Amino acid sequence: MDNIIELKSISKSYKISHEYEKYVALRDRLAHPLLALKNSKIKKEDFWALKDVSFNVKKGEAIGLIGPNGSGKSTLLKILSRVTPPTKGEAIIRGKIASLLEIGTGFHSELTGRENIYLSGVILGMSHASITKHFDEIVSFAGVEKFLDTPVKRYSSGMMVRLGFAVAAHLNPDVLFVDEVLAVGDENFQKKCLGKMNEITKGEGRTIIFVSHNMTAIRNLCSIGVYLKDGEVKMTGQIDKVIEYYMSTSQVVDSGHIAKKIRLTPGLTNRAKIIDFQLQSENKINPVNIDSSKPVTIKLTVEAFEDVRLGAYVNIKDLSQALIWLDSAILQRCYFDFKKGQRRTIILEINPTNLVTGNYRIDCGLEIPSNNEWIDLVQDAYFFSVPLFDPYQSGFNLNQSVARYNVGHHWEIL
Repeated sequence: MDNIIELKSISKSYKISHEYEKYVALRDRLAHPLLALKNSKIKKEDFWALKDVSFNVKKGEAIGLIGPNGSGKSTLLKILSRVTPPTKGEAIIRGKIASLLEIGTGFHSELTGRENIYLSGVILGMSHASITKHFDEIVSFAGVEKFLDTPVKRYSSGMMVRLGFAVAAHLNPDVLFVDEVLAVGDENFQKKCLGKMNEITKGEGRTIIFVSHNMTAIRNLCSIGVYLKDGEVKMTGQIDKVIEYYMSTSQVVDSGHIAKKIRLTPGLTNRAKIIDFQLQSENKINPVNIDSSKPVTIKLTVEAFEDVRLGAYVNIKDLSQALIWLDSAILQRCYFDFKKGQRRTIILEINPTNLVTGNYRIDCGLEIPSNNEWIDLVQDAYFFSVPLFDPYQSGFNLNQSVARYNVGHHWEIL
């Protein structure tokens, strides 16, 4: 199988400016406003967003590009999409490319949805007749029939994403680049997009490079993984092994710092928001390794921006699926009332998890119980490992090749 993409020692640097200023008294600033400029010094340095990145992609492969925030994933996609050139190295792409990097990428804000569909097709080198052939399919997939002749500057972010993905996926590019922008869409549309990307790679033999923090989506779609960290390729290979390595090296000390985490509902946190996450086990706060035969306490600190009644949710997952799903509103009719500006801590006691040896992640969220509206969803709020699980002191270490968790049980014979 021929390589459709070849990356040869790609590096990308940016100039970063730091301004250093000698102390100037307020009186002198007011009397001599130019004095501050005279005493300030600007120091520039090179920041390398990518460092010597090399790998090949074969035709028809689905590549999952994973890594923490700031690892260089989006920069790499911009280089591959010809949005920005590399500082060093070479990127060879054989065939037509389409990209969905940011909301509105490739669209002209003053043009209508209809006009932008044709514009995007022309940029991809397609004829007017060929674009017309796919037009109805694009519009139907995006669900923007009523707004087709409205300038896209009036579209919501969700509408922009739906139309952008529909155009990119249906105009038959040889290579499709998709960034985390799909997280803006609703859950049903995300599933629809993943289904279409599966169809593109497995049914039509085209190539996809997919960037996401959703490991379940990456695993279901992609066969090959590339793990980037600090601008360098840390691992490439079979997707399950790459995800497992990424998770095992991502258990950072500040994993409870919720502000750094990926919000799956970035535009819906104006009613209440999780501002801190804490896990306690055996009197340890935010441990990397836990004994899953012991109780666990999870604390969610929540700030309300209006008077609101909330339900809380915690989901414990392994690499591929949800294992423990706990929802205060749906499962126990347990609600939490907040006043505007109030901060309170919601506490969840789990006694115990009984998870077998392996690596795990925790998602958490808030919902409005009256209509099941999600107002905050934090993906991978916490990472932890269970290094050893032998609850019966049998000498047999239960791991994920045998099961996912163990339940309390008793054997007898009558």
